[in-house]
Amino acid sequence: MDSTAHRVDNERGIFPSAGTQRTRVWIKGAEALQILEKAVIQQRVIFGKKCYVAGRGIPQGSSVSTRLCNLYLGAMERERYADLINNKDTLLFRYVDDYVLLTSEFGVANNFLRDLLCGVEDGYDVLADPSKTAVNFKTDLHELRCCLPMIGVDGCVGWCGYEIYPNGLKVSIDATRFNPKQRFSPSVKETAKARAKRLAIMTYVKAVLQRRMEVLRTLTNGKWKVMAMRKLVRLGFSWYVRPYAKKIMLNPKGPMNRIFMRLLPSWILQGFEYSYNRRLSHLFSI
Repeated sequence: MDSTAHRVDNERGIFPSAGTQRTRVWIKGAEALQILEKAVIQQRVIFGKKCYVAGRGIPQGSSVSTRLCNLYLGAMERERYADLINNKDTLLFRYVDDYVLLTSEFGVANNFLRDLLCGVEDGYDVLADPSKTAVNFKTDLHELRCCLPMIGVDGCVGWCGYEIYPNGLKVSIDATRFNPKQRFSPSVKETAKARAKRLAIMTYVKAVLQRRMEVLRTLTNGKWKVMAMRKLVRLGFSWYVRPYAKKIMLNPKGPMNRIFMRLLPSWILQGFEYSYNRRLSHLFSI
């Protein structure tokens, strides 16, 4: 289970500031509760020339909403699915509110599906959207079969930028989830030195790909794992590295720049480190 719920006690808590570039700020528990209360029940919305106080719901995508969701669903999982989480033959993943369940037991999968789609009377009132739920087995929930997308034998399910193939338990990269317009890119002057531009490219690509690469590196070794990692590097170059290098006007004909761009894939595959040639390692020191 991938849960990033944060604990806030009476002494101190962690609350990241809003914005594209997040920073970690230490505050007391009472201050954290005030911020949460303001975000939940005192959220102000400007519509036209009038200001309203939101009576229900939290803006989707805000720092508060994702953390409250993690806290809420994390508590539900500990109470409702403790046995499922401790089952060695079952894997339950969650990123904020996106779930993936991998199991070879029909009963476990069917019961989990029933809980999410039909609800459980335990006070949490969590319901999933059938149109956004995909399965690869024939459920006995006859009333929901018509609206549940089915995954074929060789099909995959998309989850958080990955393609998971249940039949062979393989993982690949979902290219449709790559969008450079939604990513932070460090600002560099076009007149900056080549060294500064190369550092900016490394900072950018590391921020974009590091989390995905770490997930792939923790999986069991195999041919498909290497292929997935190389595919991630290719997509990263096509969608992020080349457009950004062009944006900051990195001279592609510069000798050191050519070497840098040629060796950058190796730097990414090694976990954002370069050790093949010590004489060139200075190019990748951030």
